[in-house]
Amino acid sequence: MSGEIQAKTIANIPPEIMSQVMTWLEPAYILNSALTSIQMAEFVVRSLPRVRDLKIRISNDDFSGSFRENSIELQVPQVNQRATKTVLKILLDHLGNAIESLHLENDLTIGEVPDDFIACVLNCTKDAHLKELVLSDIDLERIHTWTLALLAGFRELEKVEIEACNLGEDASPHNTEAKLLRYLQPSFQTLTQIDLKGTPQITDNFSRRISRSCPNLSYFRISGCPLVTTLSALPFIELTRLRRTDKLDVHMDNTDFDADQLRSFMHSPLFASTTSEWRLNPIAVPLGFQKPAVLATHSSRKYVLIFMWQKLILTAGSDSQNLLFRQQLASIPTDKFCESVEVVTDESPGIRIGSGGATLSIIRTALESYQTEDLQTKKILLLHSGGLSQRMPHLSAFGKAYGTLPNSKTILETKLEIYEKDLLMKLPETGGIMITASDVIENMENAKKVNSEVDIVIFAHVSSIEVGTQHGVFVIDENTNKLKRVLQKPTVDEMKEDKAIREDGTVLTDSCYFLTWKFCERLLKISILQTPVTEELCCYGDFMRPMGSNPKLDYIEKSPQNVRAYRKALADIFSLARVDISVLGDNTFFHFGTYHEYIESLMPNSEFRRSFPHLYKTNIIFSKGVSAIPDSSLAEYSSGVDLKVGENSVVSGIDSGEDSLNLPRNILAFTMALKGRMFVSVIVKIDEDIKKKSNMVKWNGHYTRIDGHSLWEAPLFEICETRAKSLKATLREWENGMTETRSERISISEAVKRHDLEADLEWRRSLTDLKMLE
Repeated sequence: MSGEIQAKTIANIPPEIMSQVMTWLEPAYILNSALTSIQMAEFVVRSLPRVRDLKIRISNDDFSGSFRENSIELQVPQVNQRATKTVLKILLDHLGNAIESLHLENDLTIGEVPDDFIACVLNCTKDAHLKELVLSDIDLERIHTWTLALLAGFRELEKVEIEACNLGEDASPHNTEAKLLRYLQPSFQTLTQIDLKGTPQITDNFSRRISRSCPNLSYFRISGCPLVTTLSALPFIELTRLRRTDKLDVHMDNTDFDADQLRSFMHSPLFASTTSEWRLNPIAVPLGFQKPAVLATHSSRKYVLIFMWQKLILTAGSDSQNLLFRQQLASIPTDKFCESVEVVTDESPGIRIGSGGATLSIIRTALESYQTEDLQTKKILLLHSGGLSQRMPHLSAFGKAYGTLPNSKTILETKLEIYEKDLLMKLPETGGIMITASDVIENMENAKKVNSEVDIVIFAHVSSIEVGTQHGVFVIDENTNKLKRVLQKPTVDEMKEDKAIREDGTVLTDSCYFLTWKFCERLLKISILQTPVTEELCCYGDFMRPMGSNPKLDYIEKSPQNVRAYRKALADIFSLARVDISVLGDNTFFHFGTYHEYIESLMPNSEFRRSFPHLYKTNIIFSKGVSAIPDSSLAEYSSGVDLKVGENSVVSGIDSGEDSLNLPRNILAFTMALKGRMFVSVIVKIDEDIKKKSNMVKWNGHYTRIDGHSLWEAPLFEICETRAKSLKATLREWENGMTETRSERISISEAVKRHDLEADLEWRRSLTDLKMLE
């Protein structure tokens, strides 16, 4: 039934009955009903709750909306139809005055956001008491000056974020800066955060004006602005007396900032402050491209802090995996996020020490490498990235951290961007180590600022009870609202018994956490932890389970004898820790450990795409010749002429040659380069458990005459001299069963050992370069 017919039918229902019906409907249903037609919008909009946060994305997708708690997100198509514009205006007229946060984002594959769209949004929200404004990827040069002048109507802004927005190509960059400053001027007295990323027209003049005019500023970022120099940092130091806040965090990565030059400027006779009032403390943190950073402290105890992650550490399970990771790091711009990167191999060769043993090893090395006072300003990010990735075998030869997301970036790079933007400044200032997994993306927007008096910060996600049975679950004390205990993969009955289930039927589940160096020093004073671990420990179960005011420690006595001593030692220290919990909200944890999770995140209405709309660009990543692919599939680093991918499938590194090819549905298909300039292609069912051993190995329903092996170990796949030949050989036998051949066959396990990483990286570079040229 069309929206117009629905509206006419509903119009015949008595208003008092209709009003009652509306109270029974979920806000998301009312919102999407309003999007169907002008008549429906006019009829139901008054029943739509007003919200604090409004996010609007203009994209190539259909008109749709989502509602969560105090936030509405609208996805608006790039069309010139009067009906769409009218419906949007009806919604904005209803919502506009109540909002406090407005996000406008261009998510178009091709094209720009039109002036009339921006004008409509700003006119409808001009009377709002806006606290936060975010503009992303909008070509502001195409927007009329009188339209942008509406921004000056917002007089209470506290946070402004402008990312990848073109400000214009005036003859002088100062003209574009002057416009932006005029728009922000009414909010100078209320602004606490200014975040500019990828705005190349910005110069040092912008910082000089802001430093004089914004007394409540506590966070200032001008990243990716090539005209910005050290002179942008200087006025924030010179004019500290004008600032009401004691602390100002300044981020100047991808600029021409130089800490040595800053020191020189501060000793100049022209420095508008007394040099003796300041102490510059280098903290060995490069800013942007290998630039050192400093902590500038004033005698009044006010200071300016310019910081990043000091070090990124990835764990590897073996020396060969260590080499593999280091070779791939060259293609990731890690210098934008941290001073240095280190790949660490487990210190107990031949012994499985788990993520817990690897974490203790890295903490021990850090404490031995730095003086205590030096550590207090250092933040290390530890990504556990070892393992064979057997549940996602196309990553077995590359590593989980290097899996590709639909933004054409790796999980590693994406995670670094999120942490740098939404986490780093909120952690305790005393320094420490952030521990996380390499196959997880967390939404850190709602992370709270944590004071420096705690030992540990744990990050919690609102999850279903079913999810809770597979994770650590946090129990909150009803009286103190602090952590009481942590349950490890509990049953539903255990969660009920411990009152872990909240009033809304959800639970709080674990993910990443932060340990301060002061706590780490106490941890390593325990004698059994001062030497390399010899048993398998988990940095989640074994570290988190003893946390809280009243932990359950009966699991220790139930542990195997060889593990018990370690768990007892960990419990002795973790049970006494001062723990702060930061609840990130629902739909903030996304695991990419299985193909089911991977494909689920690709779908248009997935929670991942709703939470990170900017992370989805395409499901055809650096590939050519892919003529058809459904939303539920992904193709990366692949080539063909007329390559069609079936539903629920992932293809990686394949070459179909000059022939048209229809790949079946529900498969994983990938090609690996082997040493000796040979290739092997693997095809398995997308939901296949390739680790499971079988008395009689079956492959796509065909008996293979291989017994007692898993698909990971079975030598099923023919080695060929080209990618195209290997794909055709494997696809032929996938459809018809294995045949006699003189060619060597190889297992996935053996292929990983014989993998020629450089050849595969060269293949990827060729497709990446080709895509860039397009």
